[in-house]
Amino acid sequence: MVWYELADIFESQGDLLHAEHAYREALKYQPKYDVFLIAFGFFLWRIKRDQEAVEVLLRVQELRNLEPGLAERIQKALIAISEGQAYDERAEEIWKW
Repeated sequence: MVWYELADIFESQGDLLHAEHAYREALKYQPKYDVFLIAFGFFLWRIKRDQEAVEVLLRVQELRNLEPGLAERIQKALIAISEGQAYDERAEEIWKW
């Protein structure tokens, strides 16, 4: 959980390199934790690494027992990314959970 919190702090400070590292470290310890995967996927989308974002969000879809609302949000994000939509206000609405 500490790595995830550090990722959030680094990202809020604009330190994208360290934020990415912290997300990856968090996922080393909990590779199937949906919260970490979703946050990392949306982070990648925000920094315009769409293909990587899709790959991460698809990993979330493979998890069992996702809440229906969460699965729907992931699907909306994947559609938006595949349509070439940049991370914007609509994406922020999808992200909020």
